[in-house]
This record gives sequence, structure tokens and C-alpha cells, in this order.
Amino acid sequence: MKIYHLATVAALTLSSASLAADRPAKKAVVPAPVETSKSYNWTGLYVGMNGGYGTSHSEISDVQFGTGVLYPYPDEGGKFKMMGSLIGGQLGYNYQWDQVVFGLEADLDYTHKKGTYAFPEPNPINLNGKIQAIGTARARLGYAFDKVLVFATGGIAYATTKATLTSVAPPVVTASSTKAYTGFAVGGGVEYALSQNWIVKADYLHINFGKQSNAYLFTGGVAEAVADTSLKTDLFRIGLNYKF
Repeated sequence: MKIYHLATVAALTLSSASLAADRPAKKAVVPAPVETSKSYNWTGLYVGMNGGYGTSHSEISDVQFGTGVLYPYPDEGGKFKMMGSLIGGQLGYNYQWDQVVFGLEADLDYTHKKGTYAFPEPNPINLNGKIQAIGTARARLGYAFDKVLVFATGGIAYATTKATLTSVAPPVVTASSTKAYTGFAVGGGVEYALSQNWIVKADYLHINFGKQSNAYLFTGGVAEAVADTSLKTDLFRIGLNYKF
């Protein structure tokens, strides 16, 4: 009986081993590769629009209101401020090397920045100043944190202005002068890529236009006013770009 049981166990063992040998070996499960997201590439041409607010500081000095008794203001002068909104557009190109981004940008903004200065007695005259447009052409140097770009910028700037002098006491006469200013701009900003093509931005520019001489001819040609006027302006803007 014992011999019979031993034979049965041996047969079952051999049968199990034979079945295991006939089964196909299981393949090792290899995990699927995980795709790593690529950093955003800032290289490319872009175009966009912007809007914001600006403040300007102007100083009038060495004013000469003609000759005679009409406007006897030798060497009068004063400071006044112009404020207002602006809207415009920009065009630029960026090139990214590693995390450093080099760029060039040109922009043009139309403004509603206005201000008034009142010349004192004895013959008061009001000066109404307005900046009509401001543009810049600048180089940019930035550092990219994937979809975030922080940059500094600097270059040349230009503006067109209009000023009007109006006498307060009769006879009321007016004089106007339109002038183009050139200067330099410095500033900085930050941009964020919403997608591969759309980018939002915010920037700040300080512009110094220096000092220029403006000539005003009053109606009727009764007198001419000449004034040296300096101009500095600060721009705060937000915008949206499309990168090609």
C-alpha cells in the first residue's frame, strides 16, 4: 500500500512539472515611457496691441513773450503735469538661447495725456499741453522661466506734442505750437505664454525727451512767444501678443 501511495505522488508531481513546462513563460511588464513636457520656446516674430496709462512732467523755462507791453514775462517759467490713457500696438522678434532671450521691439501709442499751466499776473496766460503720440524702438534682454519671461529694455523714443497759449485778459489771443521730441527710453516687464501662440504682457517705460525750444505766434501776428520746454514721461501698459 505504501508503495502504491508513493507511486501516485510521484506521478502527480511529474504531471504537474510537465504541465508547467508546457505553459508559455510570462513576459515582463515594461512601464510605458512618461513624456516630459518641453520648455516653452520664446523664439519667433510677434505682433500685438497694448493699452495703459501715462504721466508726463514738463518744465517751461526761459520764456520770452515778444517785445513791447503785450506779454512782458521775461524769464518766467514753471512745472506742470500731463496725465491720460493710451492705446497702441507693437511688433517684435525674440531669439532664445538656453534660458536667455534677446529681442527687438517697436511700438506706437496714441495718447490722451493733457495738462495745463497758468502763467502768473500781471497779464495771465494759460498754456494747454497735450502729447498726441509716443513711440519707441528698443532692444530687450530677458530670462525665461519656462512660460514666464522677465526682461529689461532700452532704446530710442519719439513723441509729437501740441501746446496752446491763450490770454486771459482781453483782448483774448491764442498761439499754438506743434513739436516732435526725440529721447531715450528704459524700463522692463514680464510676459506669460497662455499657449504656444498667445502671450500676455505688462511693462513699464521711463522716457526722457530732454529740452527743446518752442515758438508760438499769436493770432494777428501781434507777438511771438519762445519757450524752452523739457519733457519726461512714464508709461504703464498691459498687452496681448500673437507669436508666429
